[in-house]
Amino acid sequence: MNELLRYLEARKPGPISDTETLEDLLSACWAEFEGWNQGGMMPYKLHGRMENVSWDPPRLCFDIERHGATALGSTTAELQPWAVDVQRKTASVGLSGKRLVKARQTAFHAAPVAEEIVEKISVRRDDERVKWREDGSVQVMSGKILPEGSAVKQTLQNRRKRLAQEIEKRLEELGWRKLRTNVFAPPRT
Repeated sequence: MNELLRYLEARKPGPISDTETLEDLLSACWAEFEGWNQGGMMPYKLHGRMENVSWDPPRLCFDIERHGATALGSTTAELQPWAVDVQRKTASVGLSGKRLVKARQTAFHAAPVAEEIVEKISVRRDDERVKWREDGSVQVMSGKILPEGSAVKQTLQNRRKRLAQEIEKRLEELGWRKLRTNVFAPPRT
């Protein structure tokens, strides 16, 4: 803690652009600040991630980009603003924001895809995205249309659900009956 205090006392108030030494000194005494572990902020997470650092005695303020959601496939990272009061020995995090860290996937429009699949079904055309059954029913192979890995889990589930609803609606208009999810019986003759 003493090394951090000496470092900060030698600085003029204002922005700090070269943070490497500061990150080392702060992480070495991070656990001495009350509130240091809010949101799982471990000392090693300070290295290489402190941004917008400013010294306004006795407060050291900075932002930290947190990557928990990106590890689960999100395109955004949480941006946490921190304030460290070196006199009171407190660390507090403010209201978080978000930052886009990788490009979002292009939007999926279910209607045109559903229209194409329904057209194949209505003329009983073979296609890898539909599986014809001996009883005349058809199964829509959603995994062939929207394969695993084509989107993060929640997005993929939502896209498949929207597509299934669009296909079901269009097939029902043509007299097909839903037997179960993605399986339809032909119109009665």
